Amino acid sequence: MIHIKNVDKQANNELLFQATKLNVNGGDIVGVLGDNGAGKSTLMKMIIGDDMDYTGSITADGLIEYVPQFNNDGRAESGGQQMKRSILEALKRQPDILILDEPTSNLDMANQEWLIQVLKHFNGTLILVSHDEFFLTAMANSLWVFNNQEVQQFQMGYQEYQKKIEHQFSDDLKKYNDSRRHAQKLRFEAQKKVQHGDRIKREHNSLKADSLQAKLHKQGNSMQMRADELSNVARPKVKKSLKLQHTMDVRAQTIVVRVVDEDVLSPDGRVLIREPQLVLRGNDKILLSGVNGVGKTMFIQHILNKLSLQQKTKVGYFDQKLDNLDEHATVLENVLSTSVENEQIARDFLGAMGIRREMIYQKVATLSGGQRVRTSLVKALLTQANLLILDEPTNFLDLSAINALHDFLVQYHGAVILVSHNQQFVSDLEFTNFVIENERLVEM
Repeated sequence: MIHIKNVDKQANNELLFQATKLNVNGGDIVGVLGDNGAGKSTLMKMIIGDDMDYTGSITADGLIEYVPQFNNDGRAESGGQQMKRSILEALKRQPDILILDEPTSNLDMANQEWLIQVLKHFNGTLILVSHDEFFLTAMANSLWVFNNQEVQQFQMGYQEYQKKIEHQFSDDLKKYNDSRRHAQKLRFEAQKKVQHGDRIKREHNSLKADSLQAKLHKQGNSMQMRADELSNVARPKVKKSLKLQHTMDVRAQTIVVRVVDEDVLSPDGRVLIREPQLVLRGNDKILLSGVNGVGKTMFIQHILNKLSLQQKTKVGYFDQKLDNLDEHATVLENVLSTSVENEQIARDFLGAMGIRREMIYQKVATLSGGQRVRTSLVKALLTQANLLILDEPTNFLDLSAINALHDFLVQYHGAVILVSHNQQFVSDLEFTNFVIENERLVEM
């Protein structure tokens, strides 16, 4: 169906990625993984023929339908609605190959389940660009992985691939530690050889002693050279954990949110949630869930309006509207403007969220939509807050950034209100779940 051979793709006169050999057969379901900016969407455009600026060969047989990622950019139709409609329209055309770019990023959990069932009944070939571990686990039987400017194919599902990566890391770490120990031992033995040769020379001033000293020095030098080789074995890379240096003094019993017995209304006056009751203390962390349109975002706005009465509550708030960004300031200036953290901490957080080093001095106005979202998220996280309110923070994050955010939230010393439809992310966090259903807020 699709055959890719010896492809090199350049961007800005630099290598973006290369793919030596990738194959897709009829009925395959390929998950496409990689960090933001690695070239995943670019490769999809190359496959459908929209981008021909590369070397190598790409052949694809049959009718291809491509559904790109959508963002809620202020239209009446949300990103999730656009995605769902576009997928249904693509399926009606009965393609041989269906390519979906981040299809679950704006779908609630019910619609994610709907999508999985729809795609499982699709008889053609699927290529799924996604950072959604739950979705990849449910769907993919083959993977294209972007890593270090290469695209590799793995004939396995996502969970098997994750186990492979974990085992590879363990093996590499053992190899690194064994090499260091062996190198240390060799250096010690090399030193003993040299010292032994020198002692023989001092005690026996003869040609035989000279010869033996030279022999022992040579052996010592060989050991030293071998130790140096072993020292060159690279340590497996470990993602730096994200930690704030300046955290607010949070007491476990301090009330940071109190919402009691007041209906939450839609803009047109319709009741969304009747008499909700929610009290959060110092380090409570909750998930706010429910289907799209049930009132999660309106409830968050309701909470924010009430927080003016909580003098001890300082909020770091993130949503997809990006209201906290100054387009005329740089990325770094935006983040530091509301933070007491130092520049290195800001750089660490931005890097973990996929904002590369050369981007931090760019004006926000020059960034893509996804880059703006990630900048806004970092700004919210680095606000000196004792309450984080995060509305769909994982949209536009790659898997490494999602994992970094997970680890940060676990160790964060404060309260958290999280809205997210990323099933694997919320499952791993294990926050207390509050569900909005039937116009009620219910603790599960």
